[in-house]
Amino acid sequence: VDTCHSEFGCQYTKINCDDGNKCTTEECDVISGCISSLVHCNDDNECTIDECIPTIGCIHYTKDCSVDDACLVSNCNNHTGCTYYHLYCDDEDKCTVDLCYSDTGCVYEPFSCDDNNECTSDYCNQKEGCQYVKLSCDDGDACTQDTCLIDSGCHHTIIDCNDYDLCTDESCDSKLGCRYTTTNCNDNNMCTHDTCSPETGCIHTDIHKQCNDNDLCTSDDCNPLSGCVHSLVVCYDGNACTRDSCDPRVGCTTQKVSCDDKDECTID
Repeated sequence: VDTCHSEFGCQYTKINCDDGNKCTTEECDVISGCISSLVHCNDDNECTIDECIPTIGCIHYTKDCSVDDACLVSNCNNHTGCTYYHLYCDDEDKCTVDLCYSDTGCVYEPFSCDDNNECTSDYCNQKEGCQYVKLSCDDGDACTQDTCLIDSGCHHTIIDCNDYDLCTDESCDSKLGCRYTTTNCNDNNMCTHDTCSPETGCIHTDIHKQCNDNDLCTSDDCNPLSGCVHSLVVCYDGNACTRDSCDPRVGCTTQKVSCDDKDECTID
């Protein structure tokens, strides 16, 4: 500002170009006068938002790199700005399925080891994953055949001990399995001969004919309790004038009795 003072002459007072705005820099050009230039607040940091407030000046806000996705991890590089990478959800447990949902983040769902095979025991080992152990269907009973079906599991079928021999009695011992004992064909009848045929079973042959002792002086019969019975044949013919006897070869015989008393004075 140029003025003239009566005592001192010309006076030159420097103009104050400060406009009170901290977002500008002021200088004075001898030709143009005051010139205001905007302040450059760029701090060359891609992780800040640069702003200028007239009453304060440059302000550098930290840039918000967050996103509405729990499966993305955000970071900021001073040179490149916001960076994002997918969240690594591995829990190092082979018994879980590791998933990530944008609204909740990592989720570890139990892994099903079911192989739909009723003949295996399914379980999971955290280090090795699913394990399938063959199921033992042994019921400890020697009288059953133990098998396993994929869709229904263990089955215990009673074994058939039939040896198709009608001369044996079949049974089964839970410890030893099939047992075979000779069939008892004894009918407690002494008049039969008891034998057995594998095809037909017990045979009881009548032995009455075997009781014949070839003695015509006996009557041959068979008693179921005692066996063959040989009873003496009674040869009495009821005639006092005959002498009855028996010959084993011919049977009963009779001889006329002699009444001669050697007395000529009697009629015999």
